Amino acid sequence: MERKLLAFSCIALLISIDISVQARKLEDKIVFVSERGGTPEVFLVEGLDGRPVQLTRNLFASSPSISPDGTEVVFVSTPPAQTANILKLNIATRRIEQLTHNAEEDIRYEHLDWSPDGREILFIMITSTPEGSRTDLCVMDTEGHQIRHILQPDPTTRILNPSWAPDSNHIIYRQDIRIFIIDDNGNNVVEVPQDRFKHGFLPAWSPKRTQIGYIEIITTSQPPPNPLQIYMMNLAEVSVTPLTAGGNEERIPLAWHPDGQRILFVMLTPVTQGTQWSDIFVMDNNGENIINLTQTPEMEMSAGWSPDGEQIVFDRLGEDESAIFIMEANGQNPQRLTFEPVLNYAPSWSPDGNKIAFLSNRNGTDRIYTMDTNGQNVQQLAPNQREFDGPPVWSPDGRWLAFVSRDDQGLGFYVTDPQGNNENLIVRSIPIHLSMTAWNRPTWSPDSQHLICVVEEQNSEGLMKIGIDGDMPTQLKTGELVNWLSPVWSPGGNHLLFSAREAGEPMFLVEYRMLLMNLDTSQKQAFVLPVSAQKPLGFLRLVWGPDGSQLILSVMEKDHQNSLYLIDILNETMTLWMEDAKEADWVRPGFVYAVEAVGKRITTWGELKKPEKP
Repeated sequence: MERKLLAFSCIALLISIDISVQARKLEDKIVFVSERGGTPEVFLVEGLDGRPVQLTRNLFASSPSISPDGTEVVFVSTPPAQTANILKLNIATRRIEQLTHNAEEDIRYEHLDWSPDGREILFIMITSTPEGSRTDLCVMDTEGHQIRHILQPDPTTRILNPSWAPDSNHIIYRQDIRIFIIDDNGNNVVEVPQDRFKHGFLPAWSPKRTQIGYIEIITTSQPPPNPLQIYMMNLAEVSVTPLTAGGNEERIPLAWHPDGQRILFVMLTPVTQGTQWSDIFVMDNNGENIINLTQTPEMEMSAGWSPDGEQIVFDRLGEDESAIFIMEANGQNPQRLTFEPVLNYAPSWSPDGNKIAFLSNRNGTDRIYTMDTNGQNVQQLAPNQREFDGPPVWSPDGRWLAFVSRDDQGLGFYVTDPQGNNENLIVRSIPIHLSMTAWNRPTWSPDSQHLICVVEEQNSEGLMKIGIDGDMPTQLKTGELVNWLSPVWSPGGNHLLFSAREAGEPMFLVEYRMLLMNLDTSQKQAFVLPVSAQKPLGFLRLVWGPDGSQLILSVMEKDHQNSLYLIDILNETMTLWMEDAKEADWVRPGFVYAVEAVGKRITTWGELKKPEKP
C-alpha cells in the first residue's frame, strides 16, 4: 500500500495552464449556497472579509464549484417540478450556459468539483432504480460537455465527496466509510490507509499535492463514567433487576445457556487514548460467579452456545481482520474456523448444531453467510440488492434467520429461511446502536413466533415485541433506563436480558477530528474539532484554501441551520465564518501554476500574490 501511494505521489507533476500576469490582481474568491433570498442560490465573496454578492436567482442551486482562474462557477440547478441539470455561470457577465440536458426525473447530480487544469468537471450522478439509488463517478469536459463514467458500482455501494488531485489525473472519493484514490480513467484504485473501524468522510485534496484532509469520527468516554450494565426483566411482572453494577467497563449480554443457568456476556473497556479491549465472560443467571473465558490481547465481541451447551462459537478481532472460532464451554481448546483476511464476525449456532450463520465482508459489503461447524461449505444467504446486512440469529425451531438490513428506504428487520429464500420485511425501524457487533440483533421467543428488538419510536427508545408476521407490536420500555442494547430471551420465555444505562448520566460522546495525511509516508497529523455529539451536526463539504493553511467546513446544525466554519490548521482552531450558508468552494489557484508567455517561466501562486516591484 505504501509503495503504491509513493508511486502515485511521484506522478503528481506540475501541471501548467495559461494564466495572464493579470492573475496577480486575482483575489481569493469563495462561492457558496444560501437561502437568504428565499430560494437556494449561489453567492460570491472576494476574500474572507468580502461582502456576499448573489450570482443566481430562482435557479435552486447546489454543489457550486469555482474555476481555478476564478472567472466561472458550475453548479446544479433543480427548480421545483423540473429535472436537475448542471449549469455554468460567467461571474463577470452573469451569462449562464447549460452543460447537461437531462430529461429524466430519476437522475440528479451532486458534489461538483472543477479540475485544477480547468478542463473538466467531476461530479456524482445519482440514478434511482428499482434496486435502489446507483451513484456513478463522472467527469465532463467543459468544452464539448461529453460525460465519462469513471466508476459505476452496484446500487448497494454509494460514492461520496469526490475531489481532484492537483495533477488533474487522479481523484479521491469516499465509498462507505473508506477512502480511495482512482485514476481519471477509472483504473488503479488505491485505498487510503485509515485506522480500522474509524469513520472517515469528506476527503479533500490539499494544494500541497501530497496531502489530503478528511474528517474522522471517534468515540470518547467522559467522566463521570456511566457504563452499560446488564439487567434482567421479568416479562410476567414487568420488573427489572440489575445483574451487574460498578466499574468503568461496558457489560453486554450475548447468550443464555440452553439450561437457563448461565449467561455469556462481553466486558468492554471504555475508549481511552484510542485503545480498547474486550473479553468473553460467563456468569450465573443471578449475576454471580463471573469467569473470564478468553483473556487475550485481541477483542472478542460476540459469542453463542452450541445447542448442547458444550461449546461456544465466538469472533476474535485481530489487527487487520476478524475470525470466527469455537471453544469448549470452559474456554479451553479454541479452534479457528475462518481464515480469509477480512471481517468474519457475529456468529450464531443453528438449533440442530450443524450450521453457523455469520457476517462477512469478503465480497466488499457485510453479507450473511452459513458454514458447517468445521468451517466448510460456506454459502451466502442474503441477496446483494441492499446496502448491507446486520448480524443474523436463528429461530429456536431452525426455520428462520432474523437480521437487520438497510436499503434505499432505510433500516428494517427481516426474516429469511436458511437457504436465503422466502425473505420477509417484518418492521421498519432504527436500531439505536448499529455497529460491527451483534448487539443490535433481534432475539427470538422460545416458540419462534415473536421477536424482540431495540427500536426508536417517536424520539424514544426501548424494546419492541413483534410477531414474525409484523402484527401487534408491543413496546416493553419500563423504568428510567436509557440506551437499551442486546435483548436476549431466556430459554423458558419468562425473562429478558438487556444492557442499559442509568438515565441522566453522561454517555459516550462522539468527537470529530481533522486529519491531514501525507500520501508519501502515510503519516497523519490530527486535531479535535470543537464539536461533539452533544450538539449534533451534519458535515456537508470540506474545501481547502489557496495556500493550504485553511479550510472551510460546511455544517448543518441541530436546528437545520447551515453555517460555514473556518478551520485554521496551524492554530488548530475552528471559528464561525458565515451563517445561512453551505457548500462553499474556494478558488484554489495554488493547485495550478501560471506560465508567462515570454520565457515560459513557471510562477507559483505564492509569487503571483506578492505585490509588484515599483
